Amino acid sequence: MVNQYIVYWGGAQSRIRTYIAGGYYAEGKGLAELQEEVRFNVEEMHAGAVKIKIGDPNPKGALEI
Repeated sequence: MVNQYIVYWGGAQSRIRTYIAGGYYAEGKGLAELQEEVRFNVEEMHAGAVKIKIGDPNPKGALEI
């Protein structure tokens, strides 16, 4: 018989929390688009958390030379 719970280190959960990685850079994507993407991931995709990228997408732009 298959147990309906996933068991690790003596604990059991009937549900597993998930996260979505997002917030990737795109030409012309601003704060409003990022907010909408995160809202969609939480409300529509039922993500428990959202992991987003921060910083300049161009590594040379993130460094001061």
